[in-house]
Formats: sequence, structure tokens, C-alpha cells
Amino acid sequence: VVIEVAAGAALDEPIHVIDVTVPGAAINTSCSNVVIHVGAGGSATVVESRIGVGGAFGGSSVHTSVVLAEDARLEHVLVQDLPAEQIHLARVTVRQGANSTLHTRSFNVGASYGRLAYDVDLVGAGAVADLSGLFFGVGEQILDQQITVVHDAQDCTSRQTFRGVLDGASTGVFNGGIDVCPGADGTDAEQSNDNLLLSNRAEVNTQPRLEILADEVACKHGATVGQLDDTALYYLRSRGINADEARRLLINGFADTIVDDVSVEAVRDWITHRLGHDHD
Repeated sequence: VVIEVAAGAALDEPIHVIDVTVPGAAINTSCSNVVIHVGAGGSATVVESRIGVGGAFGGSSVHTSVVLAEDARLEHVLVQDLPAEQIHLARVTVRQGANSTLHTRSFNVGASYGRLAYDVDLVGAGAVADLSGLFFGVGEQILDQQITVVHDAQDCTSRQTFRGVLDGASTGVFNGGIDVCPGADGTDAEQSNDNLLLSNRAEVNTQPRLEILADEVACKHGATVGQLDDTALYYLRSRGINADEARRLLINGFADTIVDDVSVEAVRDWITHRLGHDHD
């Protein structure tokens, strides 16, 4: 799929790209590509949904290539919800021009092994990249986030905000990097990964990292791993809310930090329905 937004064009409606994987006995793997180019001063919203059907084992790989020209804006939403019998590998590569703005929101919830990798290169001065994501694992799923943002120019800003909710014997992975190249003075970069473990068999491997080779920068990162707050559960129970509902409310509050930031209402509704809770 090739999406090209002309210079100065502002799309009022989102573009929805749906990738459906249907493994069979003869062919059980698929590879596809999405190309998004937003011209100077243009703006668009693109939603990518990766889904599948059937109970056969299979794998899929999707590469999305994004180029943002000067002053271009893109909101990119990626939803991975393949069946548990399938494996999914996704890579999103981005090259941003001067004063361009990227907002990505990813939801990694399907497949037995689901990897989402982002490689973002800020090559123009004043570029802004805001990446957020939610991974929600159950059973024995492995959900893997690999994020790298490279600051190649001066006065660029990046944000990475990822949250994991892990139940059963699922495993979450967050490997997030911020690379500040020589000469990229004025860099402002932040990174965080917060995780909620709902089972004593669930685990998360988190590695936020910084490599700074320039002066006059502001960079910070951090990660947390915890369980549901017993005090908050007790508070809700003491007000007549049953245990399951209290637990649901606390999980909602944790996940909705990412969900609420999606501008497309239909996507917000789908995600909240998929995660099994109502959206306020």
C-alpha cells in the first residue's frame, strides 16, 4: 500500500489499512509493505490494523516506511491483534524533516509472539516524535517492543511512553533507545515504561537506554514494574464494589492513559472493547 499526501494537503478523515493474514496448508507466511509519504506542510491520520483468521499456525511480517517532509504532520495508529496461533513481526521506519511532527500509538495485543519495532530518525531541526504504546498479554503470549529514536539534528524533541499489562504466564519486552548524535544540541528526550503484572507467573523485561554524544541536552528515562495496589483495591471494596469490578477499574485506569490519547473515536472504542472494559 502506498499513501502519498501532497504538500499542503490536510486530510479530514483517517485512512484505514487492514492487513488480514490467512495461513493455510500450502502457504502459511505473508510479507507486506506500507509506504506513507507526507509532503511539506501536509497532515494525515493513518490507522493500520493487523488481524487474522483461522486456527492454523502461521506468520506475518509487515514493514511500514514513513517519510515526513518539512512541517508535515502524521498521526499513526497501529493495532496488532492476530490469533494466538500466529506469529507477527512488524517494523516501522520513520525519517522526519525539519519541524515535522509524528504521533504514533501502538496496541500490541495479539499473536503468540508479537514484535513491534520502531526506528525513528530525526534528521531535520525542530522535529518532534511522540511514541506511545500499550501491550496487553495473556496466556503464554510474548509481546516485544523494540524502539529506537535517533536525534540527528538540533532542537528536536522525542517522547516514548509505553505501558504493559501482563496476566497468566505472558511475557512483555520493552527495549527502548534514545541516541543523541554529535551536534544534536538542544535535544529534549524522555522515555518511560510502566508495567502492571496481574499474575505471579507473568514477567517483563524492560531496558530503557540512552546514548548521548552531544552537549546542551535534556534527556531522562525510567521504568517501573508493579502489581495492583492493595490499598486502592481495599478502598474500592469498602465502597461496595466487588473484587472483579474493582480490579477491572484499576486496570482500566492504567491502560486508558494510552487509549485516551488516540484521536480516532472508532479506534478508541474498538480497543476498549477488545481489552474487555467500557470506555468513559
